[in-house]
Amino acid sequence: MRIRFILVIVGIMLAYTGWQELTLSRHAKDEPEEVKTADLEAGKIPENCHVVVKDAMALYPASVYHYKKSKFSVSKPTESTAITDALYPIISKNHPFSKAMTSGNASDKELDDALSTVGVIVKTKEFGTVGGIPTKMRDGVSLQGLILNHVEKLDSKDEKLLRSSFPNLDPAKVVILEEGRKPKGIAFSVGMMAGGVVLSILALLAGAKKA
Repeated sequence: MRIRFILVIVGIMLAYTGWQELTLSRHAKDEPEEVKTADLEAGKIPENCHVVVKDAMALYPASVYHYKKSKFSVSKPTESTAITDALYPIISKNHPFSKAMTSGNASDKELDDALSTVGVIVKTKEFGTVGGIPTKMRDGVSLQGLILNHVEKLDSKDEKLLRSSFPNLDPAKVVILEEGRKPKGIAFSVGMMAGGVVLSILALLAGAKKA
């Protein structure tokens, strides 16, 4: 009984993932389109959601991350703790914070006010561990990936963590870019959906026969 239930859940998850990939594939081309960070900040999502950004300032110190731990663990993550993914903001040269930094004479309060919100969040699996997350901001960062807004919104926990650094963050407008991700293709996505549906049906039929 338990195995059949697990198979049904796996099938549903497989079908849902296939639907997400199909939705993204319908909006993405094999070749990425170069876009400006400022356009993404303004909410201008291109028709091709497979993009390359070459003019970003990455605010790595503001990263939030997910990691796996035992259900009974009470220890805090360390530098060597493996992370499943991380999220960090990127900004353009037009962002108030970039302009305040460039001026060279902005006060700490002016810098804080300028950085009260961001418009683009990068989701990545590149860092591997907590210690792998860079501790300094980096300008001129180049990123390739898929814009996920057609299928995904900010997780409520991530939103809360990001709001601690960016109190005026608007989750309804923020652009989510998954670094390194590429479109799977329509055939692959449909196959994944079909496989998930078939797996769930077979598990349910097997349970019905035994009953």
